[in-house]
Amino acid sequence: MLVASELAAYGVDTVLLESEAGVSGRPKATTLHARAVQCLARRGHMLGPAAPYARAAAGRPFHFAGLPGLVITAPAREPEPILKCPQAELERHFETRARAAGARILRG
Repeated sequence: MLVASELAAYGVDTVLLESEAGVSGRPKATTLHARAVQCLARRGHMLGPAAPYARAAAGRPFHFAGLPGLVITAPAREPEPILKCPQAELERHFETRARAAGARILRG
């Protein structure tokens, strides 16, 4: 959906064939970390409270591979380094943007 959104935004005639009839409600990924968040922000894809991100440098605690107490930081003028956002919400967002840019999405 993200690639379809980007291609359509650049005027590429885009058709995406999606085998699923709709966005899955099953719980999947819920966290994006710093580099993914930065890339999405720079491409204009940030959602909700993370969207306006002029702030001082910040760090957020997180865990990875069962190791608690890790800290991830982001410089000023970058979004918060960790974004809690369900995968289904991101998929809906990318699909909406892709369709708005002219992509044809054929589900099911």
